Amino acid sequence: MMILLLTHAGYVFAGQKVLLINSYHPQYRWTAELTQGVSEQLAQSIKVEDLHVEFLDGRRMVGNEAYSNSLAALFQIKYRQYHPDVIITSDDYALDFMLTWGDQLFPEVPVVFAGINVFRPERLTARPRYTGLLEGMEIEGNLDLMMRVRPDTKRIIMLADRTEFGLQMGRHARSVMQQFTREQRYPQVRLELWDDMNFGELKQRLAALPENAAVLMLAIHKDNSGRYFSFTHDLPPLTADSKAPLFGMWGSLMLGTGVVGA
Repeated sequence: MMILLLTHAGYVFAGQKVLLINSYHPQYRWTAELTQGVSEQLAQSIKVEDLHVEFLDGRRMVGNEAYSNSLAALFQIKYRQYHPDVIITSDDYALDFMLTWGDQLFPEVPVVFAGINVFRPERLTARPRYTGLLEGMEIEGNLDLMMRVRPDTKRIIMLADRTEFGLQMGRHARSVMQQFTREQRYPQVRLELWDDMNFGELKQRLAALPENAAVLMLAIHKDNSGRYFSFTHDLPPLTADSKAPLFGMWGSLMLGTGVVGA
């Protein structure tokens, strides 16, 4: 989606200094692919040295106010000298950073956002210079897909955490659960949300699920002990021990780790 946006609006960036702010670290697959795509597209319009790329490492540092304050101080020093004409943000953490600090750090600089899952339009009503694309959080559609694939499923567990992003996803998941109850959609299925456990507890509980259950990974950044959760390294042992299939929300980030579909 971001590449499509840049392709059709490339003239906006011609000859300008662009700052790309990534929510996550550069080794994260989604971050690496998006950064590469943006770099390749903008190479047609701007000088290579005029694209500045930052990685906020938001999955590992989520909820750390001191870290966010330090980033803002660093950006203030660095980009006073290399002032961007346009800012691109990828995913929720980077947009939240800009909504908190952008007016102070980059007054009047336009912002293009992408990959936003938890969208709160009221936060943008007084910010006409912000525009972009939503990724969305298709919990309802994923549950429907799971039931089409496994119509005999009796129990679906959704996985989240208690970080800020996890809580937002959890609230949306509860709203979907209430909607399914009102509509009597799949009345034979019990929907649950697990969002408060450590990795060992999660591993044990998934291993104890019966075969007629299924699991949907929403998002886990950290468990309740503060342990970082890596899709690449932590999903394979979870899926290997579970008799219930595990589905994921985030496509290429989860495929190849034992997840059935994403």
